[in-house]
Amino acid sequence: MTPAKRQQATTSNSGAENHNSGLPSQTAGSSWKWLADAACGSISGVCAVMVGHPIDTIKIRLQTAKVKTDALTIARGGGLYRGIVPPMLTNGMVTSIVFMTYESTLRFLNTRTGNTRETSSVAEVYAAGFASGVTTSMLSTPVHRAKIIMQTSKLESSGSGFLRTAVIDPCRHSFQCYKQLYESKTLFRGFGYQMLVESVGRGAYFAAFSFTKAAFRQE
Repeated sequence: MTPAKRQQATTSNSGAENHNSGLPSQTAGSSWKWLADAACGSISGVCAVMVGHPIDTIKIRLQTAKVKTDALTIARGGGLYRGIVPPMLTNGMVTSIVFMTYESTLRFLNTRTGNTRETSSVAEVYAAGFASGVTTSMLSTPVHRAKIIMQTSKLESSGSGFLRTAVIDPCRHSFQCYKQLYESKTLFRGFGYQMLVESVGRGAYFAAFSFTKAAFRQE
């Protein structure tokens, strides 16, 4: 082999080694990106719950009050962050499950119909969103159950204007609430309606989003 050919072969081998050595870094970069996205989603979910939970508590207590009251009176009664732990811990997980189920279901339907993600029909998108709602309802039902019990399990003792509507004793913390609900076999009470709300709602959400996006793309 001539010196010129030997140098060319050495250059090619080193280039291949550099290319191959870059593969793990690309895979690692993709993994870190996924972890970063998951972390950002979880943090944003926690922030959203912390901001919205007091308002949600006032809404729940207004809806379940047995005596006439108003939002200001309920707010003065305190306890607006009761029941925040379950949704705060599971918000990011629920969001991840929604999109993971949606994506996997849509891919499965596309393989059956021969469509791509961009050419998916509204029915396919709706079905994928429906499936994501069915899946998340298995987690969201006990979470919402415990949250509402915690939000409403406060006796009317300080002029707060609402009565305890829970069928269990007032809970001091979320874990006690879950324990009592499990022992009373009411942890999944309302599961059917929760699944209906989640599935129909998320199906409509994804279908409307996909249809609107496609309409603007055509323009």
